[in-house]
Amino acid sequence: MKPVKTILIIAMLAFSSCVIEDAGSTRSFLINKSAHVIKVVPYLNGSEQVDAIKLVNPEEKLLVFQMHQRGKIIKPSYADILKPYDYVKVIYDNQFTVVHLKTVAQNPKELSFENNRNIMNIKNYEFIIDKETKHTILNHYNFTFTEQDYLNAQ
Repeated sequence: MKPVKTILIIAMLAFSSCVIEDAGSTRSFLINKSAHVIKVVPYLNGSEQVDAIKLVNPEEKLLVFQMHQRGKIIKPSYADILKPYDYVKVIYDNQFTVVHLKTVAQNPKELSFENNRNIMNIKNYEFIIDKETKHTILNHYNFTFTEQDYLNAQ
């Protein structure tokens, strides 16, 4: 009977040393609530970054970023992904363009970083926690384009 007790004790010690790792999952969406096709074009050193272009059709909710990671972390977001770029052009129906800057705007077709419609500023995203437990968090960020954004671009 003694070997059974020893095996039981060893098994209990082995299983009690298991550590549950924290995990996080974050997603970012661009939501187009307008009746117009929207093209999001990041620029770096004056060049269009073709691999980073996002096209959002009317009434579409487009997943533009997703990350699963160790740790109960709620970032990064799509706004964080845009940080390395100099600016972002948002083009409506391949006709009207608004430049989203990391600085202060100099003309009416530019949005300063502090503008509440600037896609590069995380403050302009809706943040939603989808599910949270002791060891995990699932969340997402939404940036919504509106018909008013299109009208302002004209």
